[in-house]
Amino acid sequence: MKRLVFKSPVFQSAIAGVADGHFCFKAAVAGAGLVTIGGVSLDEDSLHATREIIARGRKEFYFEIDEREEFLKENIRVAKKGGSPVAVNVRVCSFKGLLEAGKIVEACGADIFELNAHCRQPEITSRGGGQELLKNPNKLKDWLLAIREEIQIPVSVKIRANVGNTLKIVKMLSEIPVDIIHIDAMVPGEPRADLQLLREVCKSVDMFVIGNNSVTDGISAYRMLNTGVNAVSVARAIMASPSAISKIIDELKQILGERLRPIVLHPDSG
Repeated sequence: MKRLVFKSPVFQSAIAGVADGHFCFKAAVAGAGLVTIGGVSLDEDSLHATREIIARGRKEFYFEIDEREEFLKENIRVAKKGGSPVAVNVRVCSFKGLLEAGKIVEACGADIFELNAHCRQPEITSRGGGQELLKNPNKLKDWLLAIREEIQIPVSVKIRANVGNTLKIVKMLSEIPVDIIHIDAMVPGEPRADLQLLREVCKSVDMFVIGNNSVTDGISAYRMLNTGVNAVSVARAIMASPSAISKIIDELKQILGERLRPIVLHPDSG
């Protein structure tokens, strides 16, 4: 499996309709250890859902089904100029679409395939995608076992906490195993991250874990890293300006009183 080096533990998360190649490039230049294009819908059902989401006023990436490769190749190319590994966060609603998407994402040059088991837009969940996958762990397991056989690049899964039994889902993901578990540690109805859940996750599995939710500055990044996660990801705090991630990184350095060391995925790989 491919060995990846991340220059900092502060990552740029997917932001639907916002995080394209240019956005990711700016985040990488500002110091993000990993940048993520997407979420991107890559099968017929999820693209149909995306059209419906756009119709009600949300910003989304949209292209025709035969334009998938063109979109990904160009945006991955631009993002990679920033010097950080590039992931693609993928929304699909069918098994066939999943396998097609995996092949396309890998062929277009991405470093990581990230399955979106996180989206809560009803147009996606009503078709069985996004966080709806967390309510059907056997389906999610089958999908991930299949995609691991289909592609050679690392596989990440972004999940939403407190949808289904998060600890059981994480344990299942560790047994497949996927390479990265990316957790939006959402507390339903509250504007904070579930740091206790992240602590429990990190105690229960020996995995590369990314924590997400409510990371807005160096202090919140530090608190989340103290749960045991390998890295944190940022979205809303940098939507207006991806270069703002540099401020979070600088504040974290000041809190730690040291340089941020690179972190490695699959350190024993060539």
